Order: sequence, then C-alpha cells, then structure tokens
Amino acid sequence: MLLLLLLRENEKRTAAESRLADLRYKVDTMKNQKENAINDLEVQVSELEGRLEESRAKYEALATQKDDELAQLNAQMRNEIAKREESVKEKAAAIEALEAKMKEETGKWNGLLRGKNSEINDLGDQLKTMSAKVSALLKERQELESRNLDSASRVSDLESVVKELQGENTGTNHG
Repeated sequence: MLLLLLLRENEKRTAAESRLADLRYKVDTMKNQKENAINDLEVQVSELEGRLEESRAKYEALATQKDDELAQLNAQMRNEIAKREESVKEKAAAIEALEAKMKEETGKWNGLLRGKNSEINDLGDQLKTMSAKVSALLKERQELESRNLDSASRVSDLESVVKELQGENTGTNHG
C-alpha cells in the first residue's frame, strides 16, 4: 500500500515538473515575443515620426500657398460684390416699375374675378339643384331595381312550380 502511495506521489511530482517545464517554456516564448513586438513598435514609431515631420513641412507649405490663394480670392470677391451691388440697384428700380404696373393690372383682374365669382356661385346653385334631382332619380332607380329583383324572384318561383306541374302532367300522361 505504501508502495502504491509512493508511486502515486511520484506520478504527481513528475506531472507537476512537466507542467512547470511547459510553463517556463511558455514564459520564455512570451518574453521573446514581447521583446520582438517592442522592437517592431519602436521601428514603427521611428517611421511614423519621420512621416510626421514630412507631413508638417508639406502642411506648412500648403498653408502658405492657400493663404496666398485666399488673399487673391478676397480681392476678386470684393470686385464681384461691387459689380453685383450696382446690378442689384438697377434690378430694384426695374422691380419697382413692374410692381406699379402689377398694382394697376391687379385692379383690373379683381373686377373680372368678381364677375367670374358671381357666375361660379350661380353655377354652384344650379349644380346643387341638379344634384338633388340626380339623387332623387338614383333613389327611384334603386327602388325599381329592387322591385325588378323581387319580380325576377317571383318569376323564378313560378317557373319552378310550372316545371313541377309539367313533370306531374307528363308522369300522369305516360301512366
């Protein structure tokens, strides 16, 4: 029994040593990977710093160029504004003249519209009268259709009775 316990203890110790060796190997591997990653990152940082310096120089040159272009555009804009202000003054005078003419024409149209509105109101009254007549005719039509349906139903019933009687007559004639 003691021997069995010693064997089990030995197996446990061997397994623990094996796990310890695996863990040490993994730790060493991780350290190497970490150092490699740090070195790669340092190289990338150096490259990025170089690119940043290049970008700064390009940005400063571009900013200077854009400032010059903006100054030119501002001068052109001032000239265009002056031209447009003159054009606006001319158009405003033309608009005022058109507004005066429009007021005169509006007075004429208002008179015509009043006459047309009166005609429209008369037509509306006529339409109401005609609508009432049409409504009465439609109601009368519905009543006639209802009567026709009743009559058709009665005719159908009578035809059925006639067929039954004819069937009985032919039955008694043959007998």
